[in-house]
Amino acid sequence: MHRSDDTFLDLEGEAESRLEKYSVRALKQLGEQLGAKNLNLFIQDNDQERSVLRAKLTRNQDAWEVETDGPENYRDWSVRRRRTGPVFVLKSQFCYYLDLPHSWFGMIHIEFPGITFLSTQKNSLIREALRDFNKDVTILLMDQILAHLQSSLNQEKKATEVLRQLVSNLSKELYCLSSITNVIGQSYNVESVLTRVLEAILPLLRANLGVIYFPETGQSVSLQSPKSNQKRTEDPWLRHYFESKIRLYGESPERDSFKIQPVTSHPRFPIVLKAHLASQGIESVLEFSLRHHNGLIGLGFLGLRQNRGQPADTRLLMTALNMIGLFLEHISLMGDLERQVKLI
Repeated sequence: MHRSDDTFLDLEGEAESRLEKYSVRALKQLGEQLGAKNLNLFIQDNDQERSVLRAKLTRNQDAWEVETDGPENYRDWSVRRRRTGPVFVLKSQFCYYLDLPHSWFGMIHIEFPGITFLSTQKNSLIREALRDFNKDVTILLMDQILAHLQSSLNQEKKATEVLRQLVSNLSKELYCLSSITNVIGQSYNVESVLTRVLEAILPLLRANLGVIYFPETGQSVSLQSPKSNQKRTEDPWLRHYFESKIRLYGESPERDSFKIQPVTSHPRFPIVLKAHLASQGIESVLEFSLRHHNGLIGLGFLGLRQNRGQPADTRLLMTALNMIGLFLEHISLMGDLERQVKLI
């Protein structure tokens, strides 16, 4: 099991927030001890060539104004500062480089108003404070990288699962195509072919009930698919439903064709049929129709135990129906050829 992307994004955000909060707090303490006017911190990731953190602290009387900007590139920021025009301010600036692992580069600028000379004692104080600062920042940066790696690993696991599912679906479709090809090659009877195709794809679609009704003969074939083996029956309740459906709506296509319909809220199922399907554990059905040259060959539906929006293997059923369409076209061409031969 993998954790959600939102979880790892939250972890990355928490790591960045901890680094920012700690850096601002540590720079405030250092600025108070030194009596500095401004402190600027910059940390960059050398491997990814991006800015990790930029913080600017400015003393305004007894309070500190803080500006932070994590993703901004330092070089662009420096260029913008140079383009603002000449500003004549008498100040002293001291630069200290942070002792971070080679993956990161960091420095701190400390500014004082007027001409200031750092005494040996102040310089030692700064370096002592930066030693602890370097250790803590390194730990926080490692936490940030760890959160990023966990997020990347989670995305990789999700991609692997999607790929595994895709391969599984493709294998089912190939098996389905092979089964349909064998069925078509063994018989030219439409009813026999459609029934055997339904037998082949019913377990692949994880459906517990498959029904095909043939208007020309009035036959309704029901296939139940328990785990052991399939059971073929002729259900009078389902035949009566299809017959009444054709009487009411004719052979014109319906808008809700090939859509999941919950059994309990199905607009055309009579109460007795709902109870009949519920007794078999069917919660929803997927209705479809088979046509050729604008003529209705058969009506059918799949009975599903789960009430879901769309079955996972809908494309598999579409593939089967397309193969059946090719078979019907083949029969039509053979019939036309036979009629032409008789004419000649």
